[in-house]
Amino acid sequence: MLIFCYRYLSDFGRSVVLPSVWFIISLFAFGFCYSAYIIGGMLSKPVKALAVFTLANAIPFLGASRQAFGDSAAVLFPRVPEGVHVIALIQGLVSTVLLFLIILAFRQHFRIR
Repeated sequence: MLIFCYRYLSDFGRSVVLPSVWFIISLFAFGFCYSAYIIGGMLSKPVKALAVFTLANAIPFLGASRQAFGDSAAVLFPRVPEGVHVIALIQGLVSTVLLFLIILAFRQHFRIR
């Protein structure tokens, strides 16, 4: 199962494009999941805040993303639901793996032979 995922997510560490595409797809997918928790639908709240919220959760190890997370969460939710925290945890794990695969592909590409 792990080899199957490694092959289709990054072409065994040889592709930068493949994990980058998966990362962008995951941003849209998790943004859609977060939008289900917005009270009043997407038209009542700024889409920019949802995009910032999703991107801040996608890069969990940056300090600035925590500030962006707090600011956009205040705009989107009166009180952040528990489901959003679960989705954020899953997104953080998925994004960390995909960012690792992107860095691994760059390393493989620029490796001195």
